[in-house]
Amino acid sequence: YRELARSEENLRRAAIENSRGAYRSGRGAVARQLSEESKVHEERSREYNALAAAEIFAFYNRGGSSSSSGKLSRCDLHGLHVDEAMKYAQNHLITCRNAGVDKTMLIVGKGSHSQAGGARIKPAIMQMMAGTRGVIAGVHEKNEGCIVVEFTMGHAR
Repeated sequence: YRELARSEENLRRAAIENSRGAYRSGRGAVARQLSEESKVHEERSREYNALAAAEIFAFYNRGGSSSSSGKLSRCDLHGLHVDEAMKYAQNHLITCRNAGVDKTMLIVGKGSHSQAGGARIKPAIMQMMAGTRGVIAGVHEKNEGCIVVEFTMGHAR
């Protein structure tokens, strides 16, 4: 699905560029049509990325990381984009808190596959955790690609 999303994103960019060209040349109706076309491609790209994220998350979290308290000990975020990883991490943490879990691990990786040249998910998760009451989060002492999250209050036992 990622490749389909990239393809839709390329089509979106082309439609935007063509829309700008049409507008500059005085063809307003064509520019509007191309602008609307770019919005369709943007929505398709989002849909394909969401499908890809769900498939990737399911692959790395076989057995459903949120289905039972035994499966709540970890949540692997490998292969996800930052915004997707944030969403899955938030959902996992809410499920853990509601299940009365004391500790969980978010597997974020070291960032060696990031196109930007460094970890992107870990800093975003750590920033999110810094603003979250009732949790203590820190990088795992033996694996810098993991964040250990301890719940200090608010269990729903």
